[in-house]
Amino acid sequence: MHVLLASFDDPTDPHAWSGTPHAVLTQLQRRFERVSVLHYAPPRRTPLHLALRLLCGGKPPWWQIWLTPPALRRFGDELKQAVERHQPDVLLSISSQGLAYYQPDVPNYMLTDAPWIAWMQAYKGYWRKPVNSANFVAREAKAAKNLAGLVVCSDWARDEAQRLYGIDAARAHVLPFGANWAPTTSEEALRAAVRERASDRLELLFVGRDWLRKGGDIAVEVTRRLNGAGVLARLNIVGCDPPLSDADRQWVQIHGFLDRTRPEQAARLAELFASSHLLLMPTRAECYGLSYCEAAAFALPAVSYAVHGVPTIIDDDRTGLLFAPGTDASAMAARIATLFADRSRYLAMCDDARARYRERLNWDAFGDALETLLRSGAAKAGGQP
Repeated sequence: MHVLLASFDDPTDPHAWSGTPHAVLTQLQRRFERVSVLHYAPPRRTPLHLALRLLCGGKPPWWQIWLTPPALRRFGDELKQAVERHQPDVLLSISSQGLAYYQPDVPNYMLTDAPWIAWMQAYKGYWRKPVNSANFVAREAKAAKNLAGLVVCSDWARDEAQRLYGIDAARAHVLPFGANWAPTTSEEALRAAVRERASDRLELLFVGRDWLRKGGDIAVEVTRRLNGAGVLARLNIVGCDPPLSDADRQWVQIHGFLDRTRPEQAARLAELFASSHLLLMPTRAECYGLSYCEAAAFALPAVSYAVHGVPTIIDDDRTGLLFAPGTDASAMAARIATLFADRSRYLAMCDDARARYRERLNWDAFGDALETLLRSGAAKAGGQP
């Protein structure tokens, strides 16, 4: 069977879009006899659109060139040429740029973390919607109606696709993305390491660059409340260097950005994942959240607000703790303290988090489900199964 993968981000680059296109390509190559790749060329910057981009300003620009009809038509032409050249049995499009002005005549599946307008609505307090987005939103909605299937990573994204685009349940498929980083130790060694986590102090871990969106300020406040209640707690911050008061620095340690491609930094990050008790990332907006998957891989329960795609990853009170959006830090700290005081319950939660990673939150599980879906779609269309 021949699969054509079309992607706006370079699927050969493990750093593009948090490594998601690369992971998808790897899974396809392991499972199908032939996989062709289309990586769209950057949109051409016409003088008119460059002027509009300058006029509108903003960082990122409020006039996005890739959203313009000429750019979308060019993406569509590239995709059409790739389909005609490769003659695939099935097409998998990561996002919808190439589908806005082109309807393929082969079974076509679109993979995304969420419909684009749902993503913009979720992040509206942190990412301004481009002023020239209306045409693309309408075009994506039209493209969605012609899909053989939509693949999303969360229940929230599926529900949004049904609400916004009228995607019926039979064509909306939830395939959770997997952790891009996981321990290489055996299950026995990992389980033993979990049981070596300290019982006299609480180690919390925050991993992220977007401090406010991911709730870093709340994580600090929770840590402050825990210490105020007599629970010795420390918050380890990875990925950013946020402003902190002198008082808060006594229970916060900043590790900066740790690059997983560098052995020494990767080892330090792995040590933090292995020795921490909880991933404390009470995000305010999150279409999915790969860090939660990676925490599960390390048998590390996660704590977050139950927003957007996060509840697909974290099973409340089983693999972590979920809170209603807006829950204050004192209530979060109280529940965390209760969990930490119950050692047997905490260890069971660690085991359940790891089990969820093994069963659902890894790329092999994603690849198995995707292979079944694509082969079924090709067979129904009379192509090679």
